[in-house]
Amino acid sequence: MLPNLSSFTNIYARINLYLNGDISEASIVHDEQAHFDEIIAINKKLVEELDTTNTIAVRTAKYTFSDSASLEFSESHKHSSIQVADILAGMAMRYVQEKIEGVRSKPEIANAYDSILRMSNPYRGVGVNLVTTAKVHYELHF
Repeated sequence: MLPNLSSFTNIYARINLYLNGDISEASIVHDEQAHFDEIIAINKKLVEELDTTNTIAVRTAKYTFSDSASLEFSESHKHSSIQVADILAGMAMRYVQEKIEGVRSKPEIANAYDSILRMSNPYRGVGVNLVTTAKVHYELHF
């Protein structure tokens, strides 16, 4: 399974929650993934068509879609938003790796990571979507 695929569908459902289902005006710009763009686009469509009649509701995401957001793929050097996301993802990845290895993070990194967590509100669909092992989840006290 592609971890970025389940991450994308979760983030898409979180955006849907944040916008109270009025997602038609949203525009998603995804970093170009040469071999996976089509897979991500197809799964966006599949999650939009998902029959949620007999599924368990998730408080942190809304998987019932009445509209569709636009989706485009672009090279990161063409969009500053993708560059910022890459920087934040790299910082979070290094912080988590340091935690796993028992290495003390630089104060700037720990403060930045803590600031991102403080701005997060998973019940509104706002925050960072980290794909980690369950072990890391418990060690970082999410």
